[in-house]
Amino acid sequence: MDVTHTLMFLMLGLVMGAVGQGARTVVGLRKATGDPASGGLDARRLAVNLSIGAVAGTLGAVVLLGDDIDKTLLLTLVATGYAGADFIEGFMRTRGLKSQDQQLPEQGARQAAVKPR
Repeated sequence: MDVTHTLMFLMLGLVMGAVGQGARTVVGLRKATGDPASGGLDARRLAVNLSIGAVAGTLGAVVLLGDDIDKTLLLTLVATGYAGADFIEGFMRTRGLKSQDQQLPEQGARQAAVKPR
């Protein structure tokens, strides 16, 4: 496998991981439609979540590098993006890092009051 094929394989993992995270986001939005406090769709949060899924999918592609591209591989990369985001967020939590999803509501309100627009 040459460099071009390797990069294309990693890009496939990136895209499929983002697709998996997108599916996870759709599931989350479906659950949030009954919660009036959810506040709707936040574009910044969506971008961060899709990026996390893309990273997880790329890491999955590194593990699967050299496998034949078929339906099973594509679904595996989608699942990696879906579930890998939980793993990455859990890792961040254990290291004391907090994503925007994990901030307390009063912290987010305080930051929004301080942040100039």
